Amino acid sequence: MLLYALNNPEGDSVDEEEHLEEKEKPAPSAKRLPLISVAALTLSILALMVSVLEVSAIREDQRVQVWPYMAIASSFGPNGYALEAINKGIGPARVRTMEVLFDGEPVDNIDELIVETVGEEDAFSYDLYRTSNIAQSVMSADEKATLFAVPWDDRTRRLSSVWHGRISVRVCYCSVYDECWLSKLDAGEPESVAKCPVPAATSD
Repeated sequence: MLLYALNNPEGDSVDEEEHLEEKEKPAPSAKRLPLISVAALTLSILALMVSVLEVSAIREDQRVQVWPYMAIASSFGPNGYALEAINKGIGPARVRTMEVLFDGEPVDNIDELIVETVGEEDAFSYDLYRTSNIAQSVMSADEKATLFAVPWDDRTRRLSSVWHGRISVRVCYCSVYDECWLSKLDAGEPESVAKCPVPAATSD
């Protein structure tokens, strides 16, 4: 023992220093802890983003499945002259308002407009023409509504000629998700609107 002590006078102190150095070295897991936390947080954020995108895609798909598309068109032929509205979409159209205009001015009475167009003597009798106001109604997919129709004859030919390009029909409708559009006679794509405007007059 004495010989060992003489040969290793600093043996114990060296062992103690090595032991202290080992204690001072951080554990490997402590070094990795911040990286693991950052990775976990990143994965949580990514999972949240994916969840939000999935919910958004589901909602968009639901909107598409009940999307209405209202078209308003005029037609004339052997059966007469007509103004018609049809829901070409795949979901119900909740019609809020309908407005008839002539030369840009609201029409309060369609009968008076007919008299002004063809004259009182040649005006159509009530049993010859029909009208309908689809405001505050619901039109299912592929449903058609006749807004105005009259059989074909010389008076009809004159009426359709005078009305062409001067009469307009505007229908505002919404989906079940309260997304709204304004459709106009022979005007192509409906216009997206925040809400349906209040018409200046209501056609009879």
